[in-house]
Amino acid sequence: MYLQIMADNVCIKKDRNMDIYFESGEIISLQNEYPLNCDGFFVRQLKKNELEKLKNNKITLIKIYTYNKDYEFYMSDVDNHTIENQMDCLSSYEIKNLMR
Repeated sequence: MYLQIMADNVCIKKDRNMDIYFESGEIISLQNEYPLNCDGFFVRQLKKNELEKLKNNKITLIKIYTYNKDYEFYMSDVDNHTIENQMDCLSSYEIKNLMR
């Protein structure tokens, strides 16, 4: 998963959480695997079960925590459809550990 917050000087700490809220009420937390950066990048290599969860469950909210403020992204049906399509595409590739 690769996300970028498109704002100036958004510093995301390595290992800082991103929370994904599902319509069911479940919340999963993902750790940033990208080094400390102030370009707004959050990168996480998803495991197969995480891909399945994102693909098969409606997301209502994504929160990303940064040094200066937290960002909340409320997800629409169109956003969920886009994520589902992207997960379908990614699922066809073998998952390899690209980050070291």
